[in-house]
Amino acid sequence: MESRDLLYQYLQIKFGLSDNKILGELLTKDYREHQPSVIRGVEEVKEFASKLKNAFRNQRFNVLDEIQDRDKVVFRYDWYGIHTGRFYDWQPTNKEISTHGIIIAKITDGRIAETWEEWDFAGFARQLDADKN
Repeated sequence: MESRDLLYQYLQIKFGLSDNKILGELLTKDYREHQPSVIRGVEEVKEFASKLKNAFRNQRFNVLDEIQDRDKVVFRYDWYGIHTGRFYDWQPTNKEISTHGIIIAKITDGRIAETWEEWDFAGFARQLDADKN
């Protein structure tokens, strides 16, 4: 599988848009995702994907830009979903929520070994907290 396709399929699963059965085939055994918190391994990715899938319907994401160089693939993306279920401490707002981010994936032996992701968490949280203001 091409590195670009590998990262795209991974994001489909992470965002809860695709079945997670093949996740183990996409990631190395010692996979680590670096964000404000660190997700380690297939099971933690599945747990996060399940939370997103249960809290947001009509999710979609668009890859706006991509760069590939040797063992790295970079996507800049937009993400959207309608907040219909509890997500961590946020109660459903029934509003469309959007965010954007950049993810860098390191590919080792045809699998994703690590990702570094920066996304607009503050803007995401503001939208979820909009009814509280």
